[in-house]
Amino acid sequence: MKKPQWVIFDVGNVLYDFLGFAKDMAKLYGVTQDAMLKAVNDATPGTMDGEVTDYNWWKTVLIILKLEDKMEEIWKHWQEDLNYWLSDTKKLMSELDIAGYKIAILTNNWENQTEDLKKNLSKYANIQFYFESSVLKMSKPSEKLYRYVEKTIKASGDEIFFIDDIQKYLEGTKKLGWQTFLYSRGDDEGKSSNDLIRKQLL
Repeated sequence: MKKPQWVIFDVGNVLYDFLGFAKDMAKLYGVTQDAMLKAVNDATPGTMDGEVTDYNWWKTVLIILKLEDKMEEIWKHWQEDLNYWLSDTKKLMSELDIAGYKIAILTNNWENQTEDLKKNLSKYANIQFYFESSVLKMSKPSEKLYRYVEKTIKASGDEIFFIDDIQKYLEGTKKLGWQTFLYSRGDDEGKSSNDLIRKQLL
């Protein structure tokens, strides 16, 4: 395995336990996890290219679940509860930064999340680029987006190590020769995945 120059992290379910948050909100407000996850999946397509805020996305989810009256409560949890940021993944990012890897973020996200990302992640590593679908108006798995990343960081192929939890997002980068890692939060908040990455890169 060639040592890459860049390590690029996804955010949802890699650095932030989005599914864990959704499941906890389901339990808190008396809906099944399956119903919550179906509403999340139904509300998401077409919302991450810069036209929809996370607030409006949550409103759509709650309309599907007939929980509109809980919007402000859930929004407060979404904004203020920092326990869903996965501490060992942030630690891994810091370790890779110290070891000399260049760090970037590549995420499909909603509009107006840039400042929250920087506030929660910049203290752990020197993150040189934040590639956000909502800002770039391109989302994974677009090859155009991946080519844009290569051009911006001035690296390509196996000089890049990309961590994501969704296989189809990795497949497109494999075609470009990127090294990839399919991340799983598992039952240990991602530590097993992080330790495998440590063995490969540190």
